[in-house]
Amino acid sequence: HIAIGCARMMGIALPENFDNPYFATSPRDFWKRWHISLSSWIRDYLYLPLAGQRVTEDRSTGGLAPALEAPGRDQRTRALFLTWAIMGLWHGASWTFVLWGLYHATFVYAHRRIAPLTRNLSPRVQSLGGWAITLPLMMLAWISFRAASLGDALAMYAKIFDPRLYLQLGLRENTYLQAAVVMLCLLLTWAFKQTLLPILDRHPAPRALVHTVGYAIAIAMVFVFLRPINQFIYFQF
Repeated sequence: HIAIGCARMMGIALPENFDNPYFATSPRDFWKRWHISLSSWIRDYLYLPLAGQRVTEDRSTGGLAPALEAPGRDQRTRALFLTWAIMGLWHGASWTFVLWGLYHATFVYAHRRIAPLTRNLSPRVQSLGGWAITLPLMMLAWISFRAASLGDALAMYAKIFDPRLYLQLGLRENTYLQAAVVMLCLLLTWAFKQTLLPILDRHPAPRALVHTVGYAIAIAMVFVFLRPINQFIYFQF
């Protein structure tokens, strides 16, 4: 948003590139929201040609472009996995990125097969259930994206699915656990705001106490976890 705003000040209109991807309700929906310029370009100039389709537009604009000559399911499946493997290699010549690409291809394909079975569910169940499943799946994908080697990635996945190791984690050394705790706090804060805060608004003293404690905890966390900032990962691509 900072880049879009700065560009607009100079008369250049940049398109939205990230559209709240962690609110996605399916793997397919995630890639309509995450790095839209890359995913739409890959779709138009790699996936659709490999699938035997041709787009009717000259540019990628996000979302599914109109296409003709719809292929068979087997051809689309082959194109899906090949496209994602190539997209992984675009990020770096490493098996970790290939694993990352095939991981996403697997769940996009799984969503294609499962989606027809969920059409009779209520929209609310589809939305909340889809989000609850999609978010952890997308988070697990970042392990292979950031791991130094394929062996490291597989070792970390093994630790994820061994609950006994969770008791050995330290908050300061584990940024993933920090992120999980912060997200849990955000959800609890939202629930508190929706339920208890309207009641406290009628009583100034308890409300002031709650705000004081909340800000004190937030400031304390800033100092506890204060550390140098690493380079933004996308600078290397």
